Amino acid sequence: MVLPFAKSQSYLGIDLGATSIKLVELKRKGADIHLVTYGYVERVSSDIARDKSKELREKVVNLVKKLCKVSRTTSRKVVTGLPSFSAFISVLSLRAQSKEKLEANVKREAAKLLPIPAEEVILDWKILKEGKLLDIESAEKEIFTPIAPEGEKKEPAVPKEEVVKKHLSILLTAAPRDLVARYVDVFKGAGLDLLSLETEGFALVRALVGRDPARLLIVDISATTCDVILVEKGMPLSNRTVNIGGLTLTRKLAEKLNLDFEGAEQFKRDLVNRTKQLPDILKEELKPIVNELNHLISQQNKIALIEKVVLSGGSAFLPGLAEFLAEKLNIKVIIGDPWARIVYPAELRPLLDELAPRFGVAVGLALREVEK
Repeated sequence: MVLPFAKSQSYLGIDLGATSIKLVELKRKGADIHLVTYGYVERVSSDIARDKSKELREKVVNLVKKLCKVSRTTSRKVVTGLPSFSAFISVLSLRAQSKEKLEANVKREAAKLLPIPAEEVILDWKILKEGKLLDIESAEKEIFTPIAPEGEKKEPAVPKEEVVKKHLSILLTAAPRDLVARYVDVFKGAGLDLLSLETEGFALVRALVGRDPARLLIVDISATTCDVILVEKGMPLSNRTVNIGGLTLTRKLAEKLNLDFEGAEQFKRDLVNRTKQLPDILKEELKPIVNELNHLISQQNKIALIEKVVLSGGSAFLPGLAEFLAEKLNIKVIIGDPWARIVYPAELRPLLDELAPRFGVAVGLALREVEK
């Protein structure tokens, strides 16, 4: 469905999930950001982030083309995201130094931390300052001691190679080269202009946290995994993955209730519609997630207090899940709303509310360009 707003540059956010593809098209109109169109398609196939087969890639290309056509997108410019489990995120603290030395030292420190050889990844790093990311070109003032203008005697001039004796926080991200290549191929095959590719964690923070300075956790329960993202001052600082997702819960229901997979999935959806109680079967299955969260919160609270947990992903709307986690973690738990800063027709509210947990990544990806 294409919504009737005035023409202006719009951008697509496309989330290639493990079992579905989500699409959002957004554009800016004055101070507001408007929804142009959205789309969603289920797909019974393995995850392109894990499956390297050419057959799957071609299938995904065709699904993206079909989704753009059915959704009646008006833009060809797209941002997509890599699954958080496939990327490496870390924060380095390095002494300020010349650009050349800083780049060399970042690469050296990254090589020590990366789980795979440095030559097999695409490395990106930026300087963190007050919740903002600065690339090396725009961060020169953060690195070099200011030079006093000629004739001015407020401060003595300092040679440019002499740097401020302070440390910089460097946000480091890395992703496997072959994975990036697969994603690039998909959008090239679909005839779309891929502007940027980032990790899903950045997109979720952009959509669900915005300018909120709180120290918090995003818990994104997708089809195959649960990603736990530590956020501070609107910036993802680390990511952990628990190999439990919506499919895990459905399989457990199928096993315990003697249902086939489709029947168990329908049971789970009916449960959301008619009750607010989380079944004991699912509580037991969620224990690894609870244990990981408790450990992380306890660990992080020694540094600074984590204020809340924001739920996202297709399983976020499971009845009683937020309440169950709040009780087990002794912390405030809310369901994130990626549409909170988006303008759309009031009649779409019920449907968009229902889709909200699934669309966090797609909305955040489109916002990357629209908010510039």
